[in-house]
Amino acid sequence: MLPPMSARDPTRLSASTTPYRPSTSFRSSTSTNPATPQSRFSTSAFSTPAGSLHQVDEPLIFEVGTRFFRAGFANESAPRCKIGITPEMYGRVGLKGRGGTRANRRTGEAAGPRIRNTGSEEWELWMNDLRLKDLGVVEDLMERVLREAYNKHLLIESKSKRLIIILPPLVPVALQNTLSQLLFLHFQPPTITYLSSPVLSCIAAGLRSALIVDVGWQETTITPIYELRPLTSFIKISSRGSKPLVECFGQLLWNTIKPDGDDESWWRIFNWAEVEDLLTRGGWCKSSADAREAARQRARKAFGLPAEKEGEEEYDEEGEYIRKTSADLRAQRRRETIEAAVVDVTFKTPLLDQRATNIQLPFEAMSVPLEYAFFLPSWTKVQSFKTEEYIPVPSPEDLMEGCQGRVEYEDESDYTLPYLVFLALLHCPVDVRAACIPRIVITGGASNIPGLKSRILGDVKDLVEERGGWNMVKPRNLKGDERRRELVEKKPKKVEVEMLQSEKDDLRIKYAKIGGVAPGTIRGVETMGAWAGGSILSGARIKGAVEVEREKFLMIKLHEIMPPAVQLRRP
Repeated sequence: MLPPMSARDPTRLSASTTPYRPSTSFRSSTSTNPATPQSRFSTSAFSTPAGSLHQVDEPLIFEVGTRFFRAGFANESAPRCKIGITPEMYGRVGLKGRGGTRANRRTGEAAGPRIRNTGSEEWELWMNDLRLKDLGVVEDLMERVLREAYNKHLLIESKSKRLIIILPPLVPVALQNTLSQLLFLHFQPPTITYLSSPVLSCIAAGLRSALIVDVGWQETTITPIYELRPLTSFIKISSRGSKPLVECFGQLLWNTIKPDGDDESWWRIFNWAEVEDLLTRGGWCKSSADAREAARQRARKAFGLPAEKEGEEEYDEEGEYIRKTSADLRAQRRRETIEAAVVDVTFKTPLLDQRATNIQLPFEAMSVPLEYAFFLPSWTKVQSFKTEEYIPVPSPEDLMEGCQGRVEYEDESDYTLPYLVFLALLHCPVDVRAACIPRIVITGGASNIPGLKSRILGDVKDLVEERGGWNMVKPRNLKGDERRRELVEKKPKKVEVEMLQSEKDDLRIKYAKIGGVAPGTIRGVETMGAWAGGSILSGARIKGAVEVEREKFLMIKLHEIMPPAVQLRRP
């Protein structure tokens, strides 16, 4: 038993109350403070404690597109910023409006500064045809976008981080050199790694092999990916992209409200951003069954036949009865419901009076621009797009009258999207095709429109069934071939006795019960996008194949601009 406090030795008590002296070894320390810090420093909201130890090595990820620029940190699920290209970026700093002011039509008062409506050139960062774009303007515009991303969103020093640049597979080399020169001279990153967007979209989908369908702004690019290697020799390109789609939608709105005899271009009346926003919120795409039903009704109307009713029998050119499927009957009922629906579109148009305009459009009219831009053949004449064929409104004018981009002949760079996907799969080797058929990834800005992905996949299935497989030449008598195939299958097969006494394969029976998707089935796979794929790849610490160092790049550029006499005197 311990003696009371007053009875203890005072010398011992004073010795025990001496201040604590830290030891050289943390194991001999008797401090009651915790050994680990209360909180860890983390520059990223989504980074893990283990990843925070390597924050210095984590690069920045930039995705450079035609219309938008995305930037963010590695190991994050989404970019920190998405900067769109607008006409205000072409003006001087501090300029609040472009194009002056316009007076009110009634009062004569000035309506204030507004954005001057222009074509699509001032809404794009770069173009595939660099003859139509000044590289100096592209460099200045890109510098403004990068400074906004660094100073407003990333809030980090540009010299301390490596860069990963995500570019389309067929980007012009001159544009890539301009971008590298801008980054190394003005922002001075240590290295720049260039990655292809189709490969990163494949990684973001969790696949190693896939067919990437990128519905971009200027064009649609289809790239086969096999074991994370893009097959550039089998890339297919079509000029049908988001830009023709926005043009068709703007022409649809202008044809609805324009006065008689007015030949003004729609983009001088409407704003590109407004039309794109309306298309994003109201655009939709028909299904394959709905499109077949609409085409059947248009064909009957073209031959002077009355509209087909539900339950009516139909015969083809050879007099054979066409049996409708349940999907066709459901499509016919949906069409009757859609024709009765009307959508009120209200938006502020930059007209002279600066007033809001209310436009009433049938619901089916919102799907016509997608049919015209992505699925109708290029040799179809504009005069065939009658308003009465698509939507029951009294206007006799052509719905897509004045919309450019359609000619009376077929061009190999203007194929429809389903036929382009079919050609891309057909031209691939057999092993690549077998790996890509069940892994079709549709990405891009326009791919988010409801119904577009399922429509492309459905039309590709119809093309395969129509051609009887992956054949370049369509059979002449496909119905006769199917009939002969059925007769051959019905005939009894002669089997030898030795073949009848085969052993039972338990493994094959076991895996047959599991089921699953049959090989060769056309399927679509969702992806998180190219930027997310770049974030995943950078987190795996994989070094890129195309990596440019700042010192080597500046030495090469200095050697190019140096006069020949100075180059000869160098040691």
